[in-house]
Amino acid sequence: LVSNREFKLDELKKNYFNPLSLQGVNVDEIIVYNLEHNAKGKVSATDARKWLAQLEPILKSQYIEYVAVCDGSYFKALTKVKKVEPEIGYTCTSDLWNWASVFYIPAYRQLYFNPQISPKISMALQAVAGATRGELSIFDRNLTDNVVYLHTTREIQQGLRKLLSYSKFAYDIETFSLQVD
Repeated sequence: LVSNREFKLDELKKNYFNPLSLQGVNVDEIIVYNLEHNAKGKVSATDARKWLAQLEPILKSQYIEYVAVCDGSYFKALTKVKKVEPEIGYTCTSDLWNWASVFYIPAYRQLYFNPQISPKISMALQAVAGATRGELSIFDRNLTDNVVYLHTTREIQQGLRKLLSYSKFAYDIETFSLQVD
């Protein structure tokens, strides 16, 4: 779902479709719908909910499972979140559209004013692509599944040595050093 001012096919292909295609998404299965705004490019929460209510039967009739929203006001109206930025990369749910997984993708027009938004768009697109492949994103996984709590000096030394066998890992050290000897 994109705002009417961003409904430009060439830009959508360049900024969304092509990166999704590179991640294995069949772009022939993507449907783009326009989101209404007033002359100043704004939309109230009430008007956004009304427009979303009109779109719902259309999307449901197309058996849409994943909805990417490229407009913060509409995303907030759909998911009832207060801020959109923390939701980038997450699969969200909606009380209004409980039949779909909802994702927020920053609008590509933001790139003109802030090129540093590019990694956020990439992260959001990775979440969408992963969901279409049935994969959990790093944000959707329960990261505490493989937690190990080490208590003695010997356990800590052995645990740190074991970590050296991994090419990548995450850790949280509160008060002690990583000295292995």
